[in-house]
Amino acid sequence: MAATKSGPNRPFTDKEVTICLQALVAWGGQPGAAVKWLKAEGHRAPTPPTLTAWSRIKHWERYERLRAEYAQRVEESVANDMRDTARIAMDATQLAVMKAKEKLESGRDEDPARTAANLSRVAQTGVEKLLTLTGRPQQITENRDATAILRSLVAKGVLVAPEGEPAGELEE
Repeated sequence: MAATKSGPNRPFTDKEVTICLQALVAWGGQPGAAVKWLKAEGHRAPTPPTLTAWSRIKHWERYERLRAEYAQRVEESVANDMRDTARIAMDATQLAVMKAKEKLESGRDEDPARTAANLSRVAQTGVEKLLTLTGRPQQITENRDATAILRSLVAKGVLVAPEGEPAGELEE
């Protein structure tokens, strides 16, 4: 491909364009962040609007190929960032719960019922997420049919089988 111009400077080489587009991929499509990183690393950098135009018009096919090539690495990075954010949020949640508990214990909470409801929701969500993360069941699903349930109730003495029919011979 021919070199791409950037203002009054000399044209960008294909290699420089690729480096700029790779930076744009690495920075999640944020041209300002990509340009800032390129400059910090000593690379030539176009303006953010030029980089955006390259990714959407002039070099969009190359940009899309780079996005596909680096998709797995970008997704892994995003997943790790989300784990970090979840940890920070969990720490903040624990701090908020402790502060709410302190206010309740000292009698300074102006709306204890509301605090109790909010804390109950936090606890419920926490347990549900824990069960999900640890692969434990979150609900019980009954797989027996009505006849099997009736047999079980008769066997436990909760129900009595109709006269003349033993518990084991209920119709299916």
